[in-house]
Amino acid sequence: MSQKVSNFLTKQQQSSNASYWVTFDELYNKKLWHQLTIKLLEFIHKEQPRNLVEIYENFISDFETRIKCLSLVEIAVFIVKEISNHEEKLQFLEKIKEKVKNDSLAVILCEILSGQIKLEVNDFKGAKEIIENIDQKIDNEYGITTVHARFFQLASDYYQKIGDHAEYYRNALRYLGCCSTAGIEIQENDEILAQRAFTLSLAAILGQDIFNFGELLLHPILKKLKT
Repeated sequence: MSQKVSNFLTKQQQSSNASYWVTFDELYNKKLWHQLTIKLLEFIHKEQPRNLVEIYENFISDFETRIKCLSLVEIAVFIVKEISNHEEKLQFLEKIKEKVKNDSLAVILCEILSGQIKLEVNDFKGAKEIIENIDQKIDNEYGITTVHARFFQLASDYYQKIGDHAEYYRNALRYLGCCSTAGIEIQENDEILAQRAFTLSLAAILGQDIFNFGELLLHPILKKLKT
């Protein structure tokens, strides 16, 4: 263990999340990287720490090559939320992308995150380029994963913003289908789900060449319109 990591772990064990940091220290010293990764993700999800950039720079970066590529990007999802400048967000993701370049699904997730950042600042051209690039690769990935769901969510958000009702409808349904197939719980409250159901219904009416409403009519999300 480097002195930098040792000092940081000691300091964090004085914090309100001391029990987690004691466990991190033990797992790190035993080189139990898989267990350490799982515990880190649990910590991030449950405690939602506000100093993830610091944690990354002083701790995670020391053993990130031992973390499964997709898990490293999942951690990066939360780190970029702490970075205020969108160019710095993109630069950080490019560094992570280089580190996970041998895992195609992890690379795609990095690109999805970059697309979301570009969409947040209305860089529609940049977001479109990323979506088109991923679209050529995503179908080659085996099975249905959370990465597939995130891609179709990004694509549906993009097409909604530019007012392409038909493409929004198709990609939003594919997003919901991925969530159902992969057993992914949609992390949205009832109000947002009701809005999504309304927007989908409107897109079905306004979108060109949409003739089959059956999949939407059968989807549980329509029940949110009644709440």
